[in-house]
Amino acid sequence: MKKIFMSEPNLIGNEKIYLNECIRSNFVSSHGKFLKKFEKKISLFSGSKGCVLTSSGSAALHLALLALDVKRNDIVIAPSFTFAATINAISLVGAQPWLFDISLKDWNLDIEKLEKELENKIRIDKRGNPILKNNKKKISAIMVVYSFGLMPDMKRLKKISKKFSIPIIADSACGLGSTIDKKPIGKVGADLSILSFNGNKTITSGGGGALVSNNMKLLKKAKYFGSNARSNLDYTFNEIGFNYRMNNIQAALGLAQIEKINYFLKKKRFIDNFYRSKLKKIQIDFFPTKKNFVSSCWFSGLLMIKKSNQFRKYLNVNNIESRKFWKPMHLQKPYKSCLKTSMKNTEYIWNKVITLPSGTGLNNRDLNKIANVIKKFNF
Repeated sequence: MKKIFMSEPNLIGNEKIYLNECIRSNFVSSHGKFLKKFEKKISLFSGSKGCVLTSSGSAALHLALLALDVKRNDIVIAPSFTFAATINAISLVGAQPWLFDISLKDWNLDIEKLEKELENKIRIDKRGNPILKNNKKKISAIMVVYSFGLMPDMKRLKKISKKFSIPIIADSACGLGSTIDKKPIGKVGADLSILSFNGNKTITSGGGGALVSNNMKLLKKAKYFGSNARSNLDYTFNEIGFNYRMNNIQAALGLAQIEKINYFLKKKRFIDNFYRSKLKKIQIDFFPTKKNFVSSCWFSGLLMIKKSNQFRKYLNVNNIESRKFWKPMHLQKPYKSCLKTSMKNTEYIWNKVITLPSGTGLNNRDLNKIANVIKKFNF
């Protein structure tokens, strides 16, 4: 019996046509028409003035921190409930993470706790910089993560950002298509937002990522660092840079994918609603929803208070892939001793989350099989 996987790429558009054109033209590296076209499409769809395409979402995170001039030993705030790339990027620039608990309302950084912590633990120095009282280190950024594609209250977060003069980086790796009051990710208040086009994302370029913003100066700086910090055509390098550029082959694949973005998002939301409807009589909880917030529904799934390990093994026996998700970073070996808040909500949630197959290639037969198998489990 064929296994139903979590999320497979859905290559139903112009992928072959565009990739063959790359090969015929010999533009397979860091130049070519598909780069400009994909960049423009991402800018428009995200509601941003500009876009820098990158080799990965992780690279985009690193560039965002460099663009904001985050220095060694600075502090960057981020939720503990996230993928490792978020926190690793902070370490790459030599900064230190201050890990925060999440809110049970949306599984994103707890904004209420954030404001209280900042009120109690920082001061503003003579230069207007927010400084931790106990160690005199500058807080250089707030890195918020759009968990599973649902955004936090960005309006409130932006007020906190302005109050304490701390810029916002949005790790919206899975957030393409998410909205607040019908506003896309580029219009909700983050200074810089990153996207991932990994193979399991809503659209894929095989790998790759992007940095979007309405601040063209920040994007120019990010592009500079991502192009080896090359100052001119005479190979002058005044700073340490990185080769984080996307290539034309990736952009060709990505362009074909974003041409189908509205269909993919519609299918993602159909899958989420299908699970909620078919399984509503079972005593389980689903991923959070919020009024006026529309999730990209990157992954759909359940919150299993009991028997989560047994449930995943049961699905696997029935050829249905499922997973736990995002072991918190404060429990990971490299970050166990870093600065952190209490983690009551994070530690309650993380090992109870079960992600279900959510790929846009799933058909009704697949979905009905998943629902029927789940209904037979002894909850």
